[in-house]
Amino acid sequence: MCEKGTFARDIWLCSAAYIIIIPVIVAIGTYLQGSEQSNIAPRTQILINAGQAAGAKSITEGTYNQIIFAEAYMHAHRQARAGRQSHDGHDARVARLQVLYPDLRFREICSQSWAGQNYYEAAYDAFNVSWPSSDGHWAVANSPCTYYGISMARGRNGIIYVCMLAGRPK
Repeated sequence: MCEKGTFARDIWLCSAAYIIIIPVIVAIGTYLQGSEQSNIAPRTQILINAGQAAGAKSITEGTYNQIIFAEAYMHAHRQARAGRQSHDGHDARVARLQVLYPDLRFREICSQSWAGQNYYEAAYDAFNVSWPSSDGHWAVANSPCTYYGISMARGRNGIIYVCMLAGRPK
């Protein structure tokens, strides 16, 4: 996010960027989810239910976090707009979260549905087909974490894109 250059300029640019961006992320998370966990958006609840049914420890042992959700939400929608699964912007997402949670290490996993699947099918496939078929992805989904955020969005191509971020102690 912050370009290399003079040390003083780097510190100023990075500080200014985080002073502006972090409150925006917090506000988006609060707006999208409300102030209480019982106010979870329906699509997010579908993912949480699928993770619980699959016994994914990140979901069953972690705590849902609306700020981390905001980052997952924005990335799921970014993938949907682009019409492709990616980890583009991963370093920036993690850097923003590290400012708020310096003692946590964040991992990100993504998946995509088949065209025409509904949200329930996409959530089921993420936790029961896609992520378990990759040791690295399943290690994130099925390891205990402190906090997690998860979201999904449908692209114009009919594909649903899922993003999960999980924070564990360093």
